[in-house]
Amino acid sequence: MLKGSRVLVTGGSSGIGRSLATALATEGARVVVTGRDAQRLAETAAAHEHIDAVVCDVTDAAQIAALQQQMAATGGIDMLVNCAGVMHFFDVTSGYPLDRQLQEVDIDVAGPVRMVDAFLPGLLERRSTIVNVSSGLAWVPYAAAPVYSGAKAFVHAWTVSLREQLKDTSVRVVELLPPVTDTPLADGLNPSFKRMPPDELVAAFVKGLERGDDEIAPGPVETAEVVEQAGSRLHLRSTQQGTRPMTIAHPDRDVSGDPPSTPTHQLQHDRTEDTCWT
Repeated sequence: MLKGSRVLVTGGSSGIGRSLATALATEGARVVVTGRDAQRLAETAAAHEHIDAVVCDVTDAAQIAALQQQMAATGGIDMLVNCAGVMHFFDVTSGYPLDRQLQEVDIDVAGPVRMVDAFLPGLLERRSTIVNVSSGLAWVPYAAAPVYSGAKAFVHAWTVSLREQLKDTSVRVVELLPPVTDTPLADGLNPSFKRMPPDELVAAFVKGLERGDDEIAPGPVETAEVVEQAGSRLHLRSTQQGTRPMTIAHPDRDVSGDPPSTPTHQLQHDRTEDTCWT
């Protein structure tokens, strides 16, 4: 299904987005990656002859409209992968700037909504796929990244709703729920958390995509079990597939429940940048 298809990947300048773009190109797709950093996008494009790069900010409606017109002029796309994201680590009692919190919402929540709004009319004209990258944190929120955790919970609920509304159309809706993955986005997380190699994640994604899975969650059971030991327990959360335990990962606890030698929030405060981008 991937060979010869045209795929657009947001957040393709690094992390999971870059790994997805490379894997899809290797499978025979023609991939266009977008992001804000032209140099890093060029590095992604250089990784495979079937990857092209276009600078596009998912918070800028005008840039998205121009991108949509550019893609339509060259035949449109068969798959949209919403992977752009940013994660801020902060203490809500510390006076963390509101504009940075809202920036996170603008990228992680409004960004994919803008992309689907722009590209859905063309996708409805052919057999196509929307892939929304959420996170295991949609189910197991990480207290040190409160807005990111909430944003990914939104992406999950929104994706389920899109799938239901589009079930009788030509558009398939898929959700990729990565566990903690060994990318720059995870740098501020508790170092005791296990990290999945990106290549392993994207291999599972491609396999699930070809198998016809609507939700692709590599290692979800292991992720839930690890974090369940780390935080407070909440009520079971119902889904169409049944119920799943929902817990909160506390930033100061490792997987054994004991405080690590250096708490995650302290590690984060020692860094010059409290933001991770995908």
